[in-house]
Amino acid sequence: AAAAEVAAFMAAARAAAGGGGRALDLVEEAARKSARELGRVMVEGAANLVAAGAPAPGACGCGAPARVHSVRARTVSTMLGPVTVGRAYYYCRSCGASRVPADEALGTAGRTMSAQAERAVAAAGREMPFARASDMVAEISGARVASPSTTARTARRAGRRARALAAARAGRPPERRRWDDATTAYVLTDGLCPAGHKPSDVEWFGM
Repeated sequence: AAAAEVAAFMAAARAAAGGGGRALDLVEEAARKSARELGRVMVEGAANLVAAGAPAPGACGCGAPARVHSVRARTVSTMLGPVTVGRAYYYCRSCGASRVPADEALGTAGRTMSAQAERAVAAAGREMPFARASDMVAEISGARVASPSTTARTARRAGRRARALAAARAGRPPERRRWDDATTAYVLTDGLCPAGHKPSDVEWFGM
């Protein structure tokens, strides 16, 4: 993979000589692409090594042994692009419980993105509209890390975690805002309640 990327970069560098005043831009773009792909391959390989070495869970919570049921591939978005990892899926025939130790070892349990990608997407989503944030992260990283809808969910989860952490430090229960999980917003100009809703169901904001 490394030799192929170096060869691709050298070919792009030679072609950039006729770039009409854009030689540096073209060379830099080619270097970023080669470095990103090489990094992605390295991360994917390392992640599969970690997954292969993840310790077996042993006995299930019910006391029966959990055995390997299958090896399942899963793709996770990273700042270098998507990486695919083969993970042993353990299943208990006695109680039906399952575990994937590789996900626990990699820190990807319940996640579709790496922690670094999640932080970048959440930070962008905090500062600008979600569609623009998705495009901005893709422009900077060179990979489509998250769609606008995934960016929205990631930014909202990060916001909830930040509020919970602030509440824990202040020694008070975490604040749960009524619109945290809302999927629809109504903009009204006449002051009337939306059809099908009671006034007590709606958060009202003056403008």
